[in-house]
Amino acid sequence: MKTFQRYVLFSIAMLLMIGTTLNAQNENIIIIQKNNGAEKEIRNIDDLEKILIDFDVNIEIDAEEQKKEDFMRGHRSHRSSKPYLGVYSSNNENGAGIVLDKIVHNSAASKAGLQQGDIITSVGGNAINSVRNLIVELKQYQVGDVVTIEYIRNNQKAQMDVELGSKYIRRSYSYSYNNHTKVERDPCKVFIGVYSSSNYNEKGVRITGVLDDTPASEAKLLKGDYITAIDGIAVHSHNELLAERNKHNPGDRFLVTYTRGGVEYDVTATFKDCPQPVKEQPKQIIEEEQEEVPIVEVPVVTPADNTLKIEGMDAYPNPTYGDVTLKFKAEAKPTTVRIVDVQGRLIFNETLNNFDGNYYRELDVSNGTTGVLTITILQDGKVFTKNIVLLARA
Repeated sequence: MKTFQRYVLFSIAMLLMIGTTLNAQNENIIIIQKNNGAEKEIRNIDDLEKILIDFDVNIEIDAEEQKKEDFMRGHRSHRSSKPYLGVYSSNNENGAGIVLDKIVHNSAASKAGLQQGDIITSVGGNAINSVRNLIVELKQYQVGDVVTIEYIRNNQKAQMDVELGSKYIRRSYSYSYNNHTKVERDPCKVFIGVYSSSNYNEKGVRITGVLDDTPASEAKLLKGDYITAIDGIAVHSHNELLAERNKHNPGDRFLVTYTRGGVEYDVTATFKDCPQPVKEQPKQIIEEEQEEVPIVEVPVVTPADNTLKIEGMDAYPNPTYGDVTLKFKAEAKPTTVRIVDVQGRLIFNETLNNFDGNYYRELDVSNGTTGVLTITILQDGKVFTKNIVLLARA
């Protein structure tokens, strides 16, 4: 049994790629050293558990994939000591307060009776006018505290007392050989492609690794960067990052705000498209003794270029909070200008039957859903498109 225990511990340590030696005096003790740090002894599974806690790393995973991921990766769960309300929210563009977009099942908000669509206007008597306000206000409390929340439901003001809870945080460990980790993903689900810390962080979501051939790698994100917002919505934890990511579909463009060395940057990235199945061409059946048919060469016709030629195209500011100036030059013929938001809703449409060749308009696109807006210009069946990003107002 001792030999088997030593074998198991030694094998796990080798999987973690940590410098490992055997204690000469006691064959049941394994000494490991990570990155030339302090030596630690492993005598049993409990010791190994404590050391694994140091590997605080998450990769983007969804709830329905958890069982499969757990089989492939070690994990431990614990309750956070920070108060947890259990809501996903967004700023209320129609007035004060924040709108509850989703209620987490079995959370403090769910147990108290808050509902999707409610508008929280104050917590503990302090006005809430942004998602950031809510985060800061909740930090003043402890798990188990009862806080009074004022809200609006169906245009009626109300209030309730909510006992703040806590949530489980899953610590996941990805084991690899020579730092090459293979992560199987559903190609028809959105995936940024970063490993990130599970803990809440004021600086944002710290990137602890970037996967190759993903939107993150193509956007030149690096280990050590902090993602601070997706499409203008602030993120401070792994779960908040997933919540904003899951608002998109394959092929969507999205805006990543991140800091590197204390400097903030914006970069537009694109989620991978869902690959379409290739239809198998029906096989041609040739009957025996078939009459010979002369071969006729059919000329290859190159399809006409359907792209509309535009000069001086500009749409600014980009990203925008709602006001955008659009200008371009094209042929003087009937022209249509359309703008569609990330959900496919038409938020601007203008047809100019007497277009003189010059277009200059100041437009209000604040009624669109935050994310990528697509500007489309049409003339005589030809099309020109340009994408801009609409940010949420704080």
